[in-house]
Amino acid sequence: MVSIRKEEVRKNMKTVLKYGITIIIGLLMAIGVCDLQNLFSVLEPLRICKILCNAFFISGILLLGVGILVFISKEGMFDGMSYYAGRFIMLFSRNYDEKRKTALSYYEYKKAKNREAGGGFILITGIGFLAVALVFLGLFYYYL
Repeated sequence: MVSIRKEEVRKNMKTVLKYGITIIIGLLMAIGVCDLQNLFSVLEPLRICKILCNAFFISGILLLGVGILVFISKEGMFDGMSYYAGRFIMLFSRNYDEKRKTALSYYEYKKAKNREAGGGFILITGIGFLAVALVFLGLFYYYL
């Protein structure tokens, strides 16, 4: 019973850590955009909302794009390209004939890849940043 509880706590901590690191990266991107647009010297609420909307939108889109790429990669979309790139590089090796005899077929290559679904936390964090950008967009139009 105790070991099951420890495993559950460890799994929850890993999830919190993944989301926490992704949120920190997104916030650092947003702070960088805010700094580039001189947020810290602006006093008008309209400009502040515009800059914050831009910052969270840019970081949200970047996180969403990376999350989509990770998700697609984990689903095996790029397996064909990586397999044939490896086969192409193998053509230029010294002992090509020996490697060709022991190389896996594409079916065996796909079967040997052990994948875990992942990347969903990046997608969810990106969507969260886009939601924050929508809030600031609403505030921008409220002050307009």
